[in-house]
Amino acid sequence: MENNAVDIISGLNGKGINSPTYVTPGITNGYALKLMRNSNQYIYIPTFKSFAYTSFTVEMWIYPTTLSSNTYYGLFNQYQSLTIDYNLYVFLYNGNLTLGFYADDVLSVTALSTNTWYHIALVYDYPSRIQIIYINGVQDISRSLAGPYLGTSGSLHIGLYYDGTSYNRFDGYIDQVSLTMEAKSAHDILNDATLASWHSFDCEITYDSGPNKLQGKAVDVTLAPGKENQGLNFSLSSSYYQISGYVLLGIGNSSFSMSLWVQRTSTGGGTLVHYSVRTDGQGWCTVPIGFSSDGYIIANVHTPDTQITGPVLSINTWTHIATTYSQTHGLTLYVNGVSVGNTDAQPYDVPNTPVILTLGNSLSGGGCNSQAIAPGPFSGYLDEFRVYSRELSATEVYALTK
Repeated sequence: MENNAVDIISGLNGKGINSPTYVTPGITNGYALKLMRNSNQYIYIPTFKSFAYTSFTVEMWIYPTTLSSNTYYGLFNQYQSLTIDYNLYVFLYNGNLTLGFYADDVLSVTALSTNTWYHIALVYDYPSRIQIIYINGVQDISRSLAGPYLGTSGSLHIGLYYDGTSYNRFDGYIDQVSLTMEAKSAHDILNDATLASWHSFDCEITYDSGPNKLQGKAVDVTLAPGKENQGLNFSLSSSYYQISGYVLLGIGNSSFSMSLWVQRTSTGGGTLVHYSVRTDGQGWCTVPIGFSSDGYIIANVHTPDTQITGPVLSINTWTHIATTYSQTHGLTLYVNGVSVGNTDAQPYDVPNTPVILTLGNSLSGGGCNSQAIAPGPFSGYLDEFRVYSRELSATEVYALTK
C-alpha cells in the first residue's frame, strides 16, 4: 500500500474506488490505505484468482477506526453467488473476525478494538480442510471439516464484503496485504506479525530480511567478517547504522525484544542501541542498551528509570546480547542466552510516534536518558540485529545464540 494498490509480486493490481487515500505512517512507516466507510471506498482487483480446491493464506495489518454493533466491515472478498462455498470473505462483525465461504465459516474468539494495529492471518488448509484465524501471530481459533471453496469466478476486493445484497465496507487503515497460495505455518505467521526487523548484513548492508523491509542507513561503517557470515565494523567516531520506521515500538507499554551479536575492540563506555524520534538522535530519546564507563553491559527502560547491569564483556570476543520487555514481566537482559537480571513488572514510556533505532552511536543525542550508560561511539563489530514486537521467551532467546 505504498501510495497505490499495485501488487509487486503476482500482478493482482488493484484500483481504488471512490478515491481512497494513502496516509503515513503505515505499519512500516511508509503509506497505509485509508478507507472511509461513509464514502463507499474500497480496492477493486479485476484479475481473477482461483481459490477453489486449494490452500491459501491471506494476511494484512488493519487499524479499525469504527466498529459499530451488528455491522459488517469487509476486509477481503471474492463473490460468485450466494451459495454455500461460493462466496469467499473475511470481515469484522461486532469486533470478531470471520473467515468463510458462505454458511461455512469460522469466527474468532477474540474481539478487536478500534484505534489499534492488528496483524491478522486467515488460513485455509485444503488437504486437512481446516480454517484457521491468527491474530497478532497467535492462533485464535480453528475449524475442521471446512470447505473446500468452490468459486470459479469473481473479482477480488480489499476493504469490502458483498453478501449478495449489500456492500459492507471497512472503516480505517489497511497495510501490507499479502496472499500466499499455501497454508502458511504458525512459525511463519508469528514472524510475519512480530519480527519487526532483521538485519543480518549478509544480503546487502542496508537490507532487512524481515517481513517489513525497514531499510538501514550505513554511515562510516563497513562490512567485515561477522559472527555469521558478514557483520558491521564500527571503527570511527562518526560510525553509525540507523533504521527508521518502528511504529509498534513507539506505542506505550508495547512488548518488544532486541537481539544482536557484539564484539568489542576497546574498553569503556559506548552506545549499542539508541532510540529517538529524530535522525540526529535528539527529540524524545533514550539509550536502551550500551556500556557504562567501566565497561559493564547495561539495559534500561525510560520512565520509570530502571536498569539492569550485566558483566563486563571480553574484548575481541563475540557475545550475544538480548533484551525482552512486557508490561507484565518487566525488562530482562540476557548475555549469551542466559538471563543476568530483570526488573519488576512496570510500564514503559514512549513517544507514541514511530521511533528510529541507531546502532553504535548516539549522534547528537548524548544528553538523552541513558542512566549509567556512557553514551558515545561504539568500537567493534555488530551482527544479526533483530527486533521483535513481542516478548521472546527464555527458550527463544537461547535459540538465537545457536
